[in-house]
Amino acid sequence: MRKIIDNKEIKDELVQKAVEYNDIQSNSYEIKEKIISLAVRTTLLLKDEISIESELQWLLEENISNWIWKITESPGPKRETKYKGQRYWSGASLDHYQRTRSTKGLRHEHVFERKKLIDEIVEAHADEEQIKKIFKKAVACVVLHDEHKKLKSGNGWQRYKSAKVEKVDLLEESIIEENK
Repeated sequence: MRKIIDNKEIKDELVQKAVEYNDIQSNSYEIKEKIISLAVRTTLLLKDEISIESELQWLLEENISNWIWKITESPGPKRETKYKGQRYWSGASLDHYQRTRSTKGLRHEHVFERKKLIDEIVEAHADEEQIKKIFKKAVACVVLHDEHKKLKSGNGWQRYKSAKVEKVDLLEESIIEENK
């Protein structure tokens, strides 16, 4: 089995950020989820009342898209929130970061595609429990640009398996098995 991260300094940096982010996410996730869920449900309920449906539909989808981004970003300076602090990385993106210490060439990729999550949320109408379940799928994985191009439309981690992209969980410090 390959070593996840060779460089101790980088390992400490990335794993520590992932642990901090996970702790903050765990503590703030419920509050964030309630605020976003309330906003979504309110907008969906208003949609039934207002006749300018196409304008409201665009606004609703744009806001949901932004909320999904906010859920998947780690707290901290803007440039770092997309990468450092993320729990999941591809093996190649970790290798790249270890070699270059640069986020250039990396991509913050939504494991479950945002458009599909948006559609699911809109379909859930104003069902709070359903919306909560959908937001749980708002997960990011740091990948290389080339890997991102290989990820086809599909269902979550299955896209990574189909594209043969190795997935690493920094919190568990392990390669994610194919059955995830």
